[in-house]
Amino acid sequence: MEPLRDAVGLPWGRRWLPEEDGDQLFRPWAERDLYRNALDGLPQALCHPDLFGCNLFSRKTADGRVQTEVINFAFTGRVLP
Repeated sequence: MEPLRDAVGLPWGRRWLPEEDGDQLFRPWAERDLYRNALDGLPQALCHPDLFGCNLFSRKTADGRVQTEVINFAFTGRVLP
């Protein structure tokens, strides 16, 4: 981000990204630790990011309820709920 911030200070950079837009762009970057700390404090959940119809099927449990099953956990990871 530093090279980008430096470029915005140059004449050609100001044409590409005016100062007021640059402020909007760089503010979240400057506050990134605040966001990271907030996210780290939240509970985490298991995620199946490639959840497509072909990765799902349903079955009946022993007591007759319909249950959705998920297969193909190739891209499983942690995410925030």
